[in-house]
Amino acid sequence: MPSVSLRRLLVADLDDVDLPPLMDLCAGVISLARRLRKKILLPLGATPLEFALIRRGDEVWVSVYTTSSTPAVHQLNRRTALAPLLNACAQSLLDNARFQTDPHLRHSAARMAERAQGALPKLRHNNLTREDMKRSDCSAHETEEPVAKRGGSFEAPSKMIPLAFGYEASIHSGTANIPAHSVRADVHALLFEGELWAFLRGRRIHLAKGPIMLVVQRMVAAIRHAVDAWQDDRPSNVRLRLGSFQIGLRVDRTEEATITLGRGTEYVTATALTLEEAVLPILRTATELLRALVSVDRAQGRNLRVRVLREECRDLRRAIRAKRKRSAASFLNHDPDFIRAPHQSERTKEATNAVTTPRALRFQQRWCLDIDGLDASATFLCGDRLVLSTPARTLALSRNDGRLLWSRESGGGSALMAGSVLLRLTPEGDVDLCDVGDGEPFASCRIAPRAGGPPVAFSCPGGGSTPPVAVLGAGNNQLVAIDLRNGELRWQYEYGGTGTPQFSRSGRVLLWTTGNEMIRAVDLATGEDLWCFSGPGRFPFAPVCSHDTVVATCPSPESSTTVVGVDLYRGALRFECSLDQIPACPPINGGDTVVVGTTDARGGSLHGIDPSTGTRVWTIPDPGLGLGGCGLLVDDLLVINAPGGPVSAIGLSNGNMRWQHTFGDPIADEVPRKLEPVLRGGGLFVPGGSVRVVRPQDGSPLGNVPTSDLVPDLIRVDERSWVYAAEENGAIAAYAPVPHLTLIPGGASRRRHDGRQ
Repeated sequence: MPSVSLRRLLVADLDDVDLPPLMDLCAGVISLARRLRKKILLPLGATPLEFALIRRGDEVWVSVYTTSSTPAVHQLNRRTALAPLLNACAQSLLDNARFQTDPHLRHSAARMAERAQGALPKLRHNNLTREDMKRSDCSAHETEEPVAKRGGSFEAPSKMIPLAFGYEASIHSGTANIPAHSVRADVHALLFEGELWAFLRGRRIHLAKGPIMLVVQRMVAAIRHAVDAWQDDRPSNVRLRLGSFQIGLRVDRTEEATITLGRGTEYVTATALTLEEAVLPILRTATELLRALVSVDRAQGRNLRVRVLREECRDLRRAIRAKRKRSAASFLNHDPDFIRAPHQSERTKEATNAVTTPRALRFQQRWCLDIDGLDASATFLCGDRLVLSTPARTLALSRNDGRLLWSRESGGGSALMAGSVLLRLTPEGDVDLCDVGDGEPFASCRIAPRAGGPPVAFSCPGGGSTPPVAVLGAGNNQLVAIDLRNGELRWQYEYGGTGTPQFSRSGRVLLWTTGNEMIRAVDLATGEDLWCFSGPGRFPFAPVCSHDTVVATCPSPESSTTVVGVDLYRGALRFECSLDQIPACPPINGGDTVVVGTTDARGGSLHGIDPSTGTRVWTIPDPGLGLGGCGLLVDDLLVINAPGGPVSAIGLSNGNMRWQHTFGDPIADEVPRKLEPVLRGGGLFVPGGSVRVVRPQDGSPLGNVPTSDLVPDLIRVDERSWVYAAEENGAIAAYAPVPHLTLIPGGASRRRHDGRQ
């Protein structure tokens, strides 16, 4: 039996909770003390309870919770010193060994107590053996600070959006003990702390503070009951609670939904909603929180709890779409005059326009594949094949029919494309340079494993005196340049401090910042330190280079933005100007104009800055760039694809809005992971709820790629205008333009004039 002191250290106020078996508990604490593991999960055999022990410096955080579908937390992250806990484990083992009649059990308990006592001196002096360091999956110098994630709505949305959510979460990275070949359940990973709020009919209501994922799971469970009843064409009325939080969701026979959200005695009810308006914002919030968790700790992609919840959200969205498709099989023609026969002159004009620029393009799905664990961000179009990545394998598909060309084990790492070379990185620091033709490595090297955070990579194809290199993040604060021709290390740079580097490049000059007050520049060919600029504040975004001026933005203490211009080759300050709001997005290089996005409580703005003088040329309201939108430069236009469907084109010279469209439904449509438009063959491919094709000069629609069966988290377009859409952890599909005939006016007369029949 565990001693009273051991129980007091683990669960001081939980008298009715049993402790895990003493031998298992002591073995886990010893593993934490020797840094062989960062996290120990100890389930109980008699009751559906689980203990989670996580080492944080010289402390152990102890959590106790149920393992049901909707977990109940009995204790979350109780902090206890590791040395007293280790000593209490050893003493409990020695006390139990005296009462053991079985000599084998007595000997095992004594040996375990000896190991615990032997780990105490190493713990006090932080003195690990060489074997411990070799087997350890964590570093004594690793960062233990949580990663802050924010998302959703921070201000009341427009009246057109009746329900919206916002959140702030603090997620710790690098605690998962899930091997690459395994899928395991880790309930504790979903217990990260944060705040969750909702805007219901414009009114803000606080929903939860603490493990907000439990509240989101409760809302998803309510949606499942409502959708199941809705599919069976029967009304539903469900109310669920979790502590002080409550959700009520009612759907009547006319498919009108009523939702009630509240905490404690404060409740808000919204009526006369459609089912999509009531449930899709909840599903979107759940998906965004899961993506935030996996982005901080990629091993959580193999967490069975994460996969089940993600698949639950996906199934609910598909169920709603499937029934809507069935109900929308018949419809009315709202423009009957369009099909009436026009005059002859109008027909001639339309035919002429069809020759120069097709009025419409139709796309047809050629193939679709479901790929479990697909990493949409690691989907690359390489000539006649697509290279894809999952946590277990890297594979190549024929772009014409989706046929598998080759498949290679990835070892739980990540895949990157540097020019025409495929890089495979493992968590242990092994880097393979592979030929996309067969996937076989032609060179390899080894770098220090990156300690926490997402992979850092920047590809430089080279040219002239610059060799082709890939700059990778290594260790805690290192950059390593690898020659893409032979895999040799060309240079290594230690930048100091913490943070994830953000890069930009101009010729041989590589620029980056890590979120501090410094902008650094090195020579890509040699790694020579060229210059370092210290600004008036922290630079949250990568700088851009316009001509020979580096432009960067940093927030000022007065809730404003300072825009600095630095000489590219010298690092000297050229100008400094101030804007009224704080930075909202990375600056965009538009040649003679640099576009800077800012925001505050009133909304966002875009500013055109002259990079030669720092003069503000124009200012307009932000159409969505600072809200997570992506921009693309097309001649003298900046095309912005914003979340929710708005697409805008802004003239770089004067800031005038050339054209603007809203594609899709901001409530019903999912927001893709990447909103970056693609320009190919004179058409602009814009991802959203589906992929729209427009003419970039005037925004006139050219076609729609029907990707309703999947969310186009990433799209690729080849030279034939084939569109390849990939959904994160889901599927990939190919869509091709449907061939059509075009009438050429006067074609017969021209043939007779040329003397050909």
